[in-house]
Amino acid sequence: MFACGWGGNQFTPLLLMYRRLGGYSTLSVDAFLGAYVVGLVPGLLLARPVSDRRGRRPVLVTGAVASAVASLVLCLVLQP
Repeated sequence: MFACGWGGNQFTPLLLMYRRLGGYSTLSVDAFLGAYVVGLVPGLLLARPVSDRRGRRPVLVTGAVASAVASLVLCLVLQP
């Protein structure tokens, strides 16, 4: 849970670095933030009912795997 929380919250402060050092436009950085929010809000709203039905552990493991895959994608895609 700590790693997922850290990864999710570390992304937003890095947006300034992407713009300044990575050469991304303001529109691109705003799109990154929009994709983050669009994925985060439904995930939070759906995780509780799913975990009530399926159990906490399967939802947590699925979330941790999805977080690792998303971090890998960000590492590969967001390189200038």
